[in-house]
Amino acid sequence: MRAGARLGLLVLCCAHAAAIAQDRGAAARLAPTVILISFDGWRWDYDTKAPAPHLRGLMARGVRAENLIPSFPSKTFPNHYTVVTGLYPGRHGVVANVPPIVGVTDEGWQLALRRTVADVAAGRLRPPRGQHGYDPMLMSMRDIFVGAGPAFKRGATVPAFENVHIYGALAEILRLTPAPNDGDPAVARSLLR
Repeated sequence: MRAGARLGLLVLCCAHAAAIAQDRGAAARLAPTVILISFDGWRWDYDTKAPAPHLRGLMARGVRAENLIPSFPSKTFPNHYTVVTGLYPGRHGVVANVPPIVGVTDEGWQLALRRTVADVAAGRLRPPRGQHGYDPMLMSMRDIFVGAGPAFKRGATVPAFENVHIYGALAEILRLTPAPNDGDPAVARSLLR
């Protein structure tokens, strides 16, 4: 398991423990709060391939999507920005993690510098694993969505949806008027009670 996924699981476990220990009366007095946890590289089906009891507990207490469709390009930072703005990358302008996009390969292929290939072949560098950035319609690029808490439906599974719709649900929970965005309010409402 990658270090980022382990750290994400640790944060999730700590958040879960804190929620259990929290006084229910104090929780009722809090303003609407959202804790958004993003697992970089956590595919939609990893909960069935790895022990994830706390994540499964959240799924049972909340709503989950069959899978979450990332925006294009299916890279980390453009998709994080899409979730919190409700805008597709072509509208918010973050379209790559660092280097500009010069082409899109078919699934399983990747572009690399000659020296990187030589370093991997010579054993000086480990080959990259868990690649992403391919066509978001591929199931291997799909993400996981779980929403749990008083605002979310309980024990529900909704059809797959694009991550651009999460922003509207966040705005609704926080009682904010959403900025103009590309999301569909009906999809956002389908996640909430």
